[in-house]
Amino acid sequence: MNNLNQLWKKRFNQLMKEVGKYSRLIFNDHFSIILLFILGFGAFYYREQLLRLEAMDPSSIRLPLILIILGIQAATFYIGRPIWFTQDPDKSYLFARGKEWRSYWLKGTGLSLVLPVILNGVVAVIVTPLLTLATAWQIDQLIPFILIVITLKICSQFDLYLNAFRQSNQLHNIWMHLGVFILTMAVSYLLPQPWHLWVPIAVLIILAGYLYMEYKKSQQQAIQFNEVLEAEALRESRFYKWISIFADVPKLKPSFKRRAYLDGLIETLSRKLGDRYSFLYIRSLFRNNAYSGIWFRVMLFIAALLLFVPNAWFAGILGVIGFILTIVQLVPLMNYYRGNPYQQLYPNRQTQPLKPFQTVIAVILFIQLLVFALAALIALPWNLNLLLIIVAWLAAILLLVSLYVPFWYRKHGQTF
Repeated sequence: MNNLNQLWKKRFNQLMKEVGKYSRLIFNDHFSIILLFILGFGAFYYREQLLRLEAMDPSSIRLPLILIILGIQAATFYIGRPIWFTQDPDKSYLFARGKEWRSYWLKGTGLSLVLPVILNGVVAVIVTPLLTLATAWQIDQLIPFILIVITLKICSQFDLYLNAFRQSNQLHNIWMHLGVFILTMAVSYLLPQPWHLWVPIAVLIILAGYLYMEYKKSQQQAIQFNEVLEAEALRESRFYKWISIFADVPKLKPSFKRRAYLDGLIETLSRKLGDRYSFLYIRSLFRNNAYSGIWFRVMLFIAALLLFVPNAWFAGILGVIGFILTIVQLVPLMNYYRGNPYQQLYPNRQTQPLKPFQTVIAVILFIQLLVFALAALIALPWNLNLLLIIVAWLAAILLLVSLYVPFWYRKHGQTF
């Protein structure tokens, strides 16, 4: 038992080191300031919408509000999987420990609850003002509401832990749990007092009885070691995939997609620019998912926010934030190919990466600008302010490309 405890602590410390390392990379000075602004904008926008909703007829907004709340809570509830801390070699030299693995995995399941419990609790607090407008829930019932949501998530995680002792598909169970959660909360939101509170409590009692019986049954069941290994591999893959949005992850092999529908654009840009660095940067930013995913996800995220902005000035600031997020994460591409042996053997080494990168990144930012402008045109009235915002976006792109990129290159550029 002591060996398994030591193994758990060792892998827990490894996980904490990984989380700490990538947290420092992601939440750097640039991103922290931008995140703070986005949170401030979100709080302001939420307050404005709440004031508008309070002035409307409750019967006309009840169903849409309930659907929005359920969507937000369902997305949050889906987050989180048991942490197994189990690798393939374990089954060959530790499988004989048998039942000792039960407490080992249970500790990992408890650890995996920390983030989901916090997220579900925070979201419950955020949506409560909306609930008071559309349901029988009231502000003074916030504590039982939070406890119900968190307990449902704990039940879900514990049931996933029991998968280690039964032949069951984890993904199927997750969707089933999500369905139970949505159904329970939807019924609660539609019922009058006091049934809106007693129905989810009754569901929790039923779930507790079911989980107790499943737990007793699991004591007599064989360990499904391969299921645990697959679940842990999937969890690690998902973890590093999310990290790769913001930082380079050596453990992930970058995937490439040709995207034949972009062949015309890629070939046209390659002919127009005509140097080897431009050739590499164009294909990296359009075909290498490690880089194309960065600017594409930022573009979609900011465009989605732009559809809900209250005025043009907020739209302008959001667009600039999108450009900054993109360029700050992509400038390391300038040094990516410079250590390649073929670059050292290239007969003409006069070309430096700065100007080709400036040109290619300007193309990427301009594509983002077009999408941002389309979202702004949908969300905002067509007037002079909107035109000024688009001009401001062009100016921001020019400043970032002409000032920030050379500054970064002078500070971080490598010499070969």
